[in-house]
Amino acid sequence: MTSSTASPGAAPSEMLYGAINLVASLFATLKGQLAAFDDGWRWGLWSIGALNVLFGVALSIRMRDPGRGASEQQLAGLDRQTREAHAQVTMKQVTALLRIPSPVILLVSRLLSGHLLAAAFGVIFLVDVYGFSTQVASAILFPMGIGFFTGTLLGGFLTDWTVRRNLRNGPVAVLQTAQFAFAVIAYFGTQIDWGGIGLFAVFFALMGLTQGVNPVVNRPMIMAVTLPELRGAAFAIYLSVFEAVAIAAFSLGAGFLGDAFGLRSVFLWVLVGLMTVNGAFLTLLYRTYAADVARVQQALESRRQAALAG
Repeated sequence: MTSSTASPGAAPSEMLYGAINLVASLFATLKGQLAAFDDGWRWGLWSIGALNVLFGVALSIRMRDPGRGASEQQLAGLDRQTREAHAQVTMKQVTALLRIPSPVILLVSRLLSGHLLAAAFGVIFLVDVYGFSTQVASAILFPMGIGFFTGTLLGGFLTDWTVRRNLRNGPVAVLQTAQFAFAVIAYFGTQIDWGGIGLFAVFFALMGLTQGVNPVVNRPMIMAVTLPELRGAAFAIYLSVFEAVAIAAFSLGAGFLGDAFGLRSVFLWVLVGLMTVNGAFLTLLYRTYAADVARVQQALESRRQAALAG
């Protein structure tokens, strides 16, 4: 994956995003079956916690950081010390991130990402609105995870294909289309009573597919419009702040609004209405994204020339 084009192709990051969600959905489905046992949820949470500890230990032993700029074409041939000559990050630089148009648009879009509610409240929605048991309703989570995994692969190849045909706006078109597609599928998957759980599982799988496109498009887009030393801060703001705020707001808001208006209406407003607004809002990227990418590429090329001259 190269940030210069925001074109993931068949990059390992796709497998990472998709596999994490796939495994998480499998565990969520299994945990749902524990609802039939007293304190079953405790066993589920303990199991997930133990796995997280094991993965943390494995990462600390096996993970090696190649250093900032290692994935950049302009800097890849330089030694690590030269690549990280600009690694010192100041508060002024971090603040400057919020003056770059494209990251700001992507941050606001994250707050409009109503699809975050689907996985968090999907089971509760099916239990409350359509009367399924928790065990039966949780069966939609694994198909949704399979859809997400498929979406990460499809999103990478689709973005790569569009970039070859429209370097300036290919990723923007894919990201925007994914939002509109999710809204349409969510309408049919949540607002119509299909009777059995089977068709609901199909629509939730399709929602997972369109949602899975997002991480392999928006993450490289953020990389493409920020310099290597600022990407850590950019992702911290994007994931640890804005995405966390969005998930908390949707989860808390769905609870209160669900009591007042019903979860069926909430899902219509958030998964259909808000996602349509999100797709329309991303139109702004057609005016900013290409220019922001060009600015970063020019800065990286200047660094390379300066390093070679020295």
